[in-house]
Amino acid sequence: MSNNVANMNTEGYMKQRVNLMELEGYTPYSSAKGIQIYKGGGVGISDISQYMNDFQLGDLMGQNSELSSLTSQLGGLKDIADILNELGDGALSTAFSEFYSAAQYLSQDPSNSVLRINYVNAAQTVAETFNQISDALSEKRESLVGSLDYPDSVNKSQAGVVVEEINELLKQITTLNNTIVKTNSTGSVSNELVNQRNQLMQELSNYVDFTSTTNTNGSVNINIAGVDVVKGANRVAELTIVAGDADNPAKVQIQTLDEDQKIKVADIREHIDGGQLSGILNSASNNGEGITFQKVLNQINNMAQVFAESVNEFQTQPGAMCITLDADGNKILTQSQEPLFVIEPNGINAGNIKINQKVYDNPYLVAAAKVEVDVDGKPVDNRAVGDSNNLKSILDLQDKNFGVLGGVTILGSLENLVTKVGSEAVDMQAKVDAQANVVDQSTTNYLSMGSVNLDEELIDMIKYQRAYEAASRVVSTCNQMLQVLVNLGA
Repeated sequence: MSNNVANMNTEGYMKQRVNLMELEGYTPYSSAKGIQIYKGGGVGISDISQYMNDFQLGDLMGQNSELSSLTSQLGGLKDIADILNELGDGALSTAFSEFYSAAQYLSQDPSNSVLRINYVNAAQTVAETFNQISDALSEKRESLVGSLDYPDSVNKSQAGVVVEEINELLKQITTLNNTIVKTNSTGSVSNELVNQRNQLMQELSNYVDFTSTTNTNGSVNINIAGVDVVKGANRVAELTIVAGDADNPAKVQIQTLDEDQKIKVADIREHIDGGQLSGILNSASNNGEGITFQKVLNQINNMAQVFAESVNEFQTQPGAMCITLDADGNKILTQSQEPLFVIEPNGINAGNIKINQKVYDNPYLVAAAKVEVDVDGKPVDNRAVGDSNNLKSILDLQDKNFGVLGGVTILGSLENLVTKVGSEAVDMQAKVDAQANVVDQSTTNYLSMGSVNLDEELIDMIKYQRAYEAASRVVSTCNQMLQVLVNLGA
């Protein structure tokens, strides 16, 4: 009782109880008539056990794992929403709006050099906004699972740190298993060690979901993704992390610790459902459930490619005219040869989209006009510098639906993406809140059995005190009877 009261505020402490047992009695003598007189052996301490339920502990750890996974995924969704930043300054939709506004103004005065500069600058802002979003998404993903360009970076990523923490906890649990087995073999009580191990197991459940079984010698086995990584006092396997592929940049494996070092599980992502590690791997995967960094980046890449290639197509199509000067310094129309955005060998995406430096340096290379050409491809009227038909076609891109974007416009695709991210973040927040309540209830159930209650301790103290007083009264009565018998004999 005193140990319980002393540790009532100690984190992880589970109250203990003294288990009593009846001691074996004996027959000290028989009467003259052969009647045997039996004497009870009294009471003794069987052992000191804990108020603990393995099922409730397992349930608590499972619920903890689920909450950690959901919380990790929610953090990823919030990061994506912050990166898209559609409600703040520098939003992609704002950049598009300013680009089309610049195109509209230029269409009203196509030969105006200032308006051409504004148009080119607006196009560059769109490209830079795409670049910023791509860089931010890629950097966040790399912080989670490393970069394929630098395979060793996976070890310093969040997933790598979590794997290291898991292995360290497994080492500590194995050490405690060994100590508990040795302590129990001597007949000593190892409850304090069990409390420490339970705390480590609860911490482990925050990182990865696992199952545990208790052995007869007091040690536990830890199983992750169907593989025993701890067997009693022995750690038989560990988690390793290696660079993966484009869909899964990091792969966490389970490898044996024997001489063979066999890979028991090549990628545990599909074998675990809970823990921070599961949330990280899912958020960084291209084929994970729901919204992931790579899925968002893929959609942003599609928008950038559709936009740049469509504008370039109008910029260099037959009859698309830029402005040059004739021998007399007059502005004339010439077939446009320069795309507005740089054409990349492997295709344009959000990460590499950029303005053509030649057009940026000379905004007159912008193909604002679309005129009739002769058989040689030359404008029928090369002085129609005020024509803006090509700009009108570019303005029409605002309302054009693209199959690669799901049959919607570029801005429509962006709006759908932002809405989906926001909606999933709200749903995930609801899941996190609900799971947090489940964890609280599971924690309450677990602690209700093992936490120290002063009222119960007081009742136990009174109970043992009354038992002691009763035993003392028996001894006192026996002494009095013996004294009487002695006096009678005298």
